[in-house]
Amino acid sequence: MWRKTISIAATVFLSAFLFGSASAQTGTHDAFRSMALVIGEAAYVNAPTLENPRNDAIAMASTLRDLGFDVVSVIDGSRNSIEKAVDNFLGKLQRAEIVFIYYAGHGVQNRAANYIVPVDAKVDANIDFDSEFVSVSRLLERLEAAVPPTAAKIILLDACRDNPWAAISAGQTGEKKQGFAPIGPTKLAESGQQSNLGAGYFRIVAFSTAPGEVASDGAGRHSPYTQSLLRFLPQQGIEVGEIFRQAAADVQRETKGVQKPEYLVQTSRALFLRTPYITDCDRLAIEGQNFLGLAGVPFDDVDPKKSIPACEDALKKFPNSARLHNNLARAYEKMERLSEALVHYQTAADMGYAPAINSLGIAHLAGCGLPSPKIEEGIKFIAQARALGNLSARASLTSHDVLKFVGEPGVAKLQSVLAQRKFFTGRIDGKDLVRTSIALASFQESANLAKKGLTLETIDALGLYEIVPKGFKCH
Repeated sequence: MWRKTISIAATVFLSAFLFGSASAQTGTHDAFRSMALVIGEAAYVNAPTLENPRNDAIAMASTLRDLGFDVVSVIDGSRNSIEKAVDNFLGKLQRAEIVFIYYAGHGVQNRAANYIVPVDAKVDANIDFDSEFVSVSRLLERLEAAVPPTAAKIILLDACRDNPWAAISAGQTGEKKQGFAPIGPTKLAESGQQSNLGAGYFRIVAFSTAPGEVASDGAGRHSPYTQSLLRFLPQQGIEVGEIFRQAAADVQRETKGVQKPEYLVQTSRALFLRTPYITDCDRLAIEGQNFLGLAGVPFDDVDPKKSIPACEDALKKFPNSARLHNNLARAYEKMERLSEALVHYQTAADMGYAPAINSLGIAHLAGCGLPSPKIEEGIKFIAQARALGNLSARASLTSHDVLKFVGEPGVAKLQSVLAQRKFFTGRIDGKDLVRTSIALASFQESANLAKKGLTLETIDALGLYEIVPKGFKCH
């Protein structure tokens, strides 16, 4: 019963990405003219040295080269060297299909204008921002003028680390801002260019943190945002918009909500940095929520006798595909080879694949392939999948009222916890479901939770994992 209701999959997701996307999905990335500008500023002369932007930029440049980009790179550049690199880069874009700009280092804003900070910047109370720093808006204006209107543009700004010049900016503007200001949408088609947009448009501007906030430089070799992107970008068959969404959720989780990456998306089509392949394994076992243009196979319709050998064969060719690991896990689960299914769900989940994370959560709730259920871990996995945009996970967390299944001791425990939070009054009575439901709805409204009874989302918010009833099944 539970598997059928909890595993509802969406066949249409983020349709803006899919509209007009057939050529992007079937095209060969090698045929694109892909250009990248990578800037990493760390060894500041007049400010504390940053630990990771140099490592971030070098790794990003290497990743993009592996993806077929022609990369112009500047590491610890002066303002003059950055300007020369920008001129060199813009001069190569006449036939560009994909343009990627990446910056790691200090970033500042002045009167809502954003600036890249070269390592030799001289900052004092009389600073001229346009002469000492590199204007982001000017760079983007020049970019728009240099590329064909149909070129996909991806701008990634991994800043601001804590801004040592915030007080000086405040002295000039009256506003003490830490990070970059938001960048608004651009006009997607100028007059006379409308006919060139038949192939669709694509533009992403991504920030490592929310406007005006500080991003972590990271405890390891890379910042949290760049570390996440370095993991997702090389994976074959992930749509670019999905990459940035997964990276944002990944960083928010890793920083415990302190850092929240944001991005502006303007697109009418899908874009892949590595050619999306479609295998027999996909046709036989893929989830409904995918960017391959496939309808998906409902769990009950998976034929393990056909899909297991097809998926095992596909994984020999593409061993690092999270999608194929998830497909194989579904086939193993359908055949009730649960411990094997769990291994492949975990492999795909470790790569950040949301459907696998959701299935891993359901497996923990039911104890599939485990010695016993692990309720708290299961709900946490499902919540993680929901944060990554998985619609099945959202339904699992918010669509099922289990109140009548928890038993009188569980209801009494729920009433006691709600009473401690001042939502339940009067005598504790494990049989009184009416007053419990009213108190529960009041708590959910105050906590901005779905008001649909005792949901898994509410159980997680209250920390009442011990009252979750048995009855979850693998399939």
